[in-house]
Amino acid sequence: PGTEAIISTNATDFNIDAATDALSNAANHIDPSSTPFLALSLFLAMGLTDYLDGYIARKYPSTATVLGTYLDPLADKIFINVMSLTLWYTGILPG
Repeated sequence: PGTEAIISTNATDFNIDAATDALSNAANHIDPSSTPFLALSLFLAMGLTDYLDGYIARKYPSTATVLGTYLDPLADKIFINVMSLTLWYTGILPG
């Protein structure tokens, strides 16, 4: 059991490092002139999935879960933060 935990932790550290590197590389190669299109695309995709989630939750209340009641507000906060950071990055939102 002890060895499995160490392997699992190392694998998680590797995945976090790889994800951080990938995001850093992506951020360094974003053309600022294409950022508004990226922001609009993210906004539409996130808004659509949030709408569908709400629609399904209202239409089929039996599909509601405790996890979903926590994840939905979290997703909304991530949505607002991603949009705020994108607008800040482009200079549209002062900061």
